[in-house]
Amino acid sequence: MQIRRDQMQAFDTLAQKAFRRRVGAYLRQHLPDRTKALNDVELETRVAECQEIAAGYGIDSERAIAKWSYLTFVVGVRFHKHVDIEPHLSRSDIDQNLKLDFLMRSLIFHLEAAERGKAGKWPG
Repeated sequence: MQIRRDQMQAFDTLAQKAFRRRVGAYLRQHLPDRTKALNDVELETRVAECQEIAAGYGIDSERAIAKWSYLTFVVGVRFHKHVDIEPHLSRSDIDQNLKLDFLMRSLIFHLEAAERGKAGKWPG
């Protein structure tokens, strides 16, 4: 049995759509106020756009893309262009998941400091 190229492409398309739906469901669960304005198709499109931009930084794991998508809703769709963030994302010597883990931890640290009244604006 051989799988034709068009069959593989169809499978890949379905897998990507399923992934984007899972990320969308996660975002709706954890960021309901920030995602409520988007219907399911718009949310999947947003995740696809995040995936495309992240790929430009060598980021292609599902875990990292999910975190990237989350960050776009929390700090803005162009967070990756910030002068303090882009050099970090552009480094090829750091694992892609570690890059996003660091940004998520940095955001959490900043939000906790903001609750205590001791933080400025987070880059993004």
